[in-house]
Amino acid sequence: MSHQPMIETIKDNKMHYLLVTKPGDHKYLFEWLNDFTELSSFETIDEKGRTHQYRWKNAVPLHGEADAVTVNFLEYHLINSEGKITYRNSWVTDFQVSEHNIIQLVQAGRCRWKIENECFNTLKNQGYSIEHNYGHGKQHLSYNMYLLTLLAFYFHQIFELTDGAYQACRTKAGSKRYLWEMFRGTIQFLVMDSWEEMMDLYLNPDDYEVTKTKKS
Repeated sequence: MSHQPMIETIKDNKMHYLLVTKPGDHKYLFEWLNDFTELSSFETIDEKGRTHQYRWKNAVPLHGEADAVTVNFLEYHLINSEGKITYRNSWVTDFQVSEHNIIQLVQAGRCRWKIENECFNTLKNQGYSIEHNYGHGKQHLSYNMYLLTLLAFYFHQIFELTDGAYQACRTKAGSKRYLWEMFRGTIQFLVMDSWEEMMDLYLNPDDYEVTKTKKS
């Protein structure tokens, strides 16, 4: 993702970026770093005896062309107590990198696996039924369904942070897939007046039955 057209698009939309940068994909960038400059660096040792090494350099050309965009580079190595590198990665960003924020930037960069697992994996395997080819082509109904599914997932993320009833439903169900199946089964037989009523039914089925009996 850390190529110039993508970075320019991000900047045109007034957004920030923190993108993985590999030596094989950015040969000139890494040669420039190795041959022409000394990087700022420091390291820390945690309670498990692991060494965390950080290096960075601001205002680096992304590639060797005259119109190369300027980026800020950061690199991280995790070394176990036996001296073996167990994780390494590097990124480019538009944030000015310093010793005061590089740990936070590395932590943010390492969240990619979290996004992959908790976003894409959830959309594929936790009841949303999103596949790689789902919704391709803007002239097809499936694309609209794809957008609606993403909007639903977006709201569900907000609910997980802010809605106590939804959080209780998630805890009770154990998995999103099971929760969605329960909700689908409910609306096949009952007409719900609101999302809140459906969640209350799932959490308190006995109270709901009593209430419905009294209404009738």
